Amino acid sequence: MFKKIETYLSIIIVLSFAIIPFFLYKNDTINIVLLSILCLVWVLLLIFLTVYFTKKRIYKQTDEFLASVCHDLRTPLTGICGFADAIKDGTVSKDKHNHYLNVISDEANRLSRIVNNLLDISRINSGKTVFQKEMFDICETLRLVLISMESKIEQKNLQVTFDFENENSYVFANKDAIHQVVYNLCDNAVKFCNDNGSLALKVSGNSSKYVISVYNSGSGISEEDQKQIFGKFFKAKDTASINKSGVGLGLYIVKSIIDIHNESIFVKSDCGKDCEFVFTLSKAKVKE
Repeated sequence: MFKKIETYLSIIIVLSFAIIPFFLYKNDTINIVLLSILCLVWVLLLIFLTVYFTKKRIYKQTDEFLASVCHDLRTPLTGICGFADAIKDGTVSKDKHNHYLNVISDEANRLSRIVNNLLDISRINSGKTVFQKEMFDICETLRLVLISMESKIEQKNLQVTFDFENENSYVFANKDAIHQVVYNLCDNAVKFCNDNGSLALKVSGNSSKYVISVYNSGSGISEEDQKQIFGKFFKAKDTASINKSGVGLGLYIVKSIIDIHNESIFVKSDCGKDCEFVFTLSKAKVKE
């Protein structure tokens, strides 16, 4: 469909330019009127082209989105069905049942994460998400998230450091949404940090904002991938082999939540060495 439309548009444009000399040959009223009509047609054509290519881009993005969703849903479903059938028909011996049941459980949890992420994205993109803001301590949120990841941190023997300007740093934001932001960033930091590496959390501030930083040593992110890191379903090439269970939605959700708060987030990385995600939150007005 798009190719036919583009062919017709090309013919119209070529013909339009071809007949201009005939209008300019005689400087009479009729030719001036016809030339004015032609100019109007060009303006309308320009508007149509703008709308056309916008819709084409949206269709392309939708197709890519659906393809990514189908692929990421099919992978865990294939594993669940395959291992379940193997246990059912006796292909897998009884002494290995627990192992494959654990695999099925892991794949089911992965499927659940994908669905939850898609629901989060749908809610955010609908424009109907209204975050109720409140005052809370961002330092406490960081501590609670790290406590929930204690076993993962110990498994990799990570060196964790805190750098807080104040013991309590109160921000004005949606507590649950920011908890999700912090959790996603810290989970990635732990996941991609090298064994015996460093994980550092920092909270600094100015007169109106707190700046929160999540740092990890490790493979880092290339400059090329940094430009797309917050994209939907994007996985950095250097980390794809490490993050086999991820679906590339976590950072997109993080960016969306920060955007709704009218705050900023960016990434700094020295590829092959480290990575740091930094975002801002508005300071809460604390009564003295």
